Formats: sequence, structure tokens, C-alpha cells
Amino acid sequence: MLLRWLPTDSPCPVPSFATHIVGCGGLVINARNEVLCVREKNSLRPSARGMWKLPGGLMDLGEEVSEATAREVLEETGVHASFECVLAMRTQHGAAFGRDDFYMVSAMTPLSEEISVQETEISECRWLPIAEYHADTERVAAERGIGDTMNSWVIRNVMRQLDAGAPPAQWGWKAFTLEAGAAQSSAKVTGWGNRPSYKILGPPCFEPSRPAPP
Repeated sequence: MLLRWLPTDSPCPVPSFATHIVGCGGLVINARNEVLCVREKNSLRPSARGMWKLPGGLMDLGEEVSEATAREVLEETGVHASFECVLAMRTQHGAAFGRDDFYMVSAMTPLSEEISVQETEISECRWLPIAEYHADTERVAAERGIGDTMNSWVIRNVMRQLDAGAPPAQWGWKAFTLEAGAAQSSAKVTGWGNRPSYKILGPPCFEPSRPAPP
């Protein structure tokens, strides 16, 4: 397929050919139990333009889940946030450009709260009380004639964890670091050996990795 992106003042958003597209969304909750939410300006579905959603987007090559989610949150909202854990992931088939689509939602802790909207993509951004965001996800699910959207399912379960007093770090899979050590390859082709260390995701109850033997 040949492609030429015509606007000269913005980068081309069309991903290069791949078997999968990987997206991420950040569930950023502040100390007042408010959720950082956005409304898209140019959603592919007109019915989705009025709904509140989590800030997020596509991961870039070479990015970790935590890095990509923090970057997307910052780009769309101006809010700095730190990664806590991956809450959920879904797979869709035959998505954009006929690719399969992975989408991960991560719990994030805000490091700032001042909003600066990315006006090219986002029409509105607000800190919503968690109950208000939950109500909006329920409305969208009802309009679509289903019991749950991914957003309504996630936020409903997160509210239950908050009511139980569980902190975000206990909600899902956190990031661990494993050292490549002597297995690092000078070819840097793929997998284990292309970096000095790499990130893996696992339950909070899992132990950190062991140091390399002397």
C-alpha cells in the first residue's frame, strides 16, 4: 500500500505495516478520587465523540507499557503521571488497517494536576468525580445494548477496590526488571538480548528478579 500524508504541519498518524496494533490507556486517579478523562475531537464513531474516555493512544517502537502510557497521558492532557500497574487488556480482531488490536489499561498516579489539552485530538479534558465517570460508562454501555464496555467493567471493579481500601499497586500486574547480563547480544536483534535489561509484568505478590551469579 502506498501512503502519502499530506499535512506538512503534523506527523503522519498512520502506523507502518504490522500484524498487531498496540494501544494503551491511563486510568489516572488523584487523591480526591477524581479520574482524568478526555473527549475525543475526531473519533471514528460519531456516537463516541460525547463520551468520556481515558487518555491514551498507540505505543511507539521501543517503548515500555509504562513509558507509552505516561507519554500519551502527558501529550493529551498535560498531566504528568507515574505507572502503578496494568489493570486489564483486551484483544480486538480486524481493527484499524485490518490489524489485530491489543489495548491495555494501566493505573497511574498523578504527579501534577494542571491540565493542558492537546487541541488537535482532544475537545475537552477534566478531572471527573469517579462516580460521574462511572455513570458515563454505564450510559454508553446501555446505549450500545450491552452489560459492560471495557471502561465500565474496569472502573466498576476499581471502585470496589477503592471501597475496600486496596491501593492501586495491588490492583493488577506491576513492572519488574530482569537483567540480560551475559545473554545480551551484540547483534541486538530481538528478545532477551537486545538491551541490558528488560521489563516484564507480573502480580505484585511475585518476587523481584535475582541478581546474576558471581
